[in-house]
Amino acid sequence: MTITTAGYDRQSVCRQHHEFSVKALEGTVPTESADSWFGYIATIDDGDDWTDPEVWVKANPSLDVTVKVDDLKRQIDEAKEMPAQQNAIRRLRLNEWTEQVTRWLDMGVWEEGGLPASTDWRIVKHDLEEVEQKLIGRECYGGLDLARVNDLSAFVLLFPPTLEDELGDLANKWIVLCRFWIPEDDILRRVRRDRVPYDVWRDQGFLIATPGNATDFAFVEKEILDLASRFDLRELSYDRTFAGEIVQHLQDEGLNLVQFGQGFLSMAAPTAELERLSVSRALWHGGHPVLRWNASNVAVRHDPAGNIKPDKERSTERIDGIVAICNALGRALARDVNAGRSVYETRGILML
Repeated sequence: MTITTAGYDRQSVCRQHHEFSVKALEGTVPTESADSWFGYIATIDDGDDWTDPEVWVKANPSLDVTVKVDDLKRQIDEAKEMPAQQNAIRRLRLNEWTEQVTRWLDMGVWEEGGLPASTDWRIVKHDLEEVEQKLIGRECYGGLDLARVNDLSAFVLLFPPTLEDELGDLANKWIVLCRFWIPEDDILRRVRRDRVPYDVWRDQGFLIATPGNATDFAFVEKEILDLASRFDLRELSYDRTFAGEIVQHLQDEGLNLVQFGQGFLSMAAPTAELERLSVSRALWHGGHPVLRWNASNVAVRHDPAGNIKPDKERSTERIDGIVAICNALGRALARDVNAGRSVYETRGILML
């Protein structure tokens, strides 16, 4: 006997048993096979609105006994604002088969938490620069995500919340500053191919173009060292893929670099935390257009335990800035634990 909820692997034995059970219940398999097989499937129907409380009982025959209505409503209400959680809720609570990879962030929520007073790029640029000046000397954590030689690379500085009045309304938020690089010679081809305004972002100062047809990591290294000289950079975490000599050079300059794994073990906690910060409007990004584009591209992958992490292969376009934030946030959270500080002091309670 096997009891389980729906899954996402449509090549699995579980899926095969599910499909056979459906056919047995429909009477479309030979009688001798069906007579030796018992299948019971409790799920919402195709076309049902998964947010409608009236349909929940279909997947939960003992609703309000083993599964409390109020608990299920809370979980579904949270999933409405957290797209990455929707597949898990629909699979584990409503017994729907889903895809493994889902779109992640609600961009309306993302913008509410971090946009300046205006969407005019000049004001966005001014506000980002103004906040950057106010943060000089403050504690921060770096995240580096380098691409192949001819693609987008990203570096972020992530500043934990502070109670200092100088930052005003931003004092209780996590603040992210970012830099992006791309090869100059490749920009116009990418604009035509990807229909992404790299050239506009370059001209506005949101994207740094390095000479030639490959990213010149000397420019990346110089910018990181300049930022490290102005801020209290505690750690710089990086994905070892494509990192190469730049890591050794930065270490030789005295920076504290930490390799950060890209699997579920390392990425699950910061990915979930970044999602929570976005939903709770506790992350300020200043409306940086390249970072916003990255955020809109992110798809996440689920593991069987419901953990999530960004999936570069399945995301629609580049997500380097978001991956860099996850790298930095992972180390920031780890330092809270290692320093004996409760993460609840900086991020509050995380509801799962």
